[in-house]
Amino acid sequence: MSQQQQPSKQVCMMIAGSLMMGVLIFGAVMAAQGKFRNPNPDPVLTGIGVGAAALMAVLSFVIPPIIVSNAARQMKSGGRQLTEQNYLALFQTQMIIRFAMLEGAIFMNLVLDHQFSLPVAAALLVNMILQFPTPGRIDNWVRNRMELDSFENPQD
Repeated sequence: MSQQQQPSKQVCMMIAGSLMMGVLIFGAVMAAQGKFRNPNPDPVLTGIGVGAAALMAVLSFVIPPIIVSNAARQMKSGGRQLTEQNYLALFQTQMIIRFAMLEGAIFMNLVLDHQFSLPVAAALLVNMILQFPTPGRIDNWVRNRMELDSFENPQD
């Protein structure tokens, strides 16, 4: 990876960090207001929150790669070879979609304002932290994607 790509990597890290900080700040405000002590939780809403969290946790690994594959296919349809910058843009798109899906499920569980939904939100936040886009991860993803594309199109 070239040093020219460093600003793009920093943008990815700032976006991911901002999405996580928004969740943390909102959760801290909710906790400071004592919102997680709801003595009469609605079991239906709690179940929906847990179900949405589980669904988003799974779909966050399924949907973004599909979207990125379709976008890459469209970019290559003109017969041109994708550059590192194109792959970085694809990585950023995938990361934003994945983190937004997880963030939505976290906010849903925080808004439910129940003590059982707090560990669910925390688990999703840990999922986001574990997927944080470090420069090494970004480089590996781009390199792997470029190798995969070279195997799919050996004549190029």
